[in-house]
Amino acid sequence: MSVAQHLARALRRSTVPTDGINLLLADGAAAGQEVFHCHLHVIPRTARDGLVIDAPFVSPPRSEARRPRRGHQVGPGPAVT
Repeated sequence: MSVAQHLARALRRSTVPTDGINLLLADGAAAGQEVFHCHLHVIPRTARDGLVIDAPFVSPPRSEARRPRRGHQVGPGPAVT
């Protein structure tokens, strides 16, 4: 989160017209990637820029969102098996 705040502060201090900022981090096939490397999109926004971010992101049902998948580690400790 501190990196996001640093980026936002730097953009607002720059000459780039910025009323707001969208940050989109993509890492892995489940995040919609086709070329596999972690990357961050930094999108400066203005109040009337007309940009619509329309992506086919699908979130799991809330009941499944907090449940780790078999073999995946969540936080410190051993992997869930």
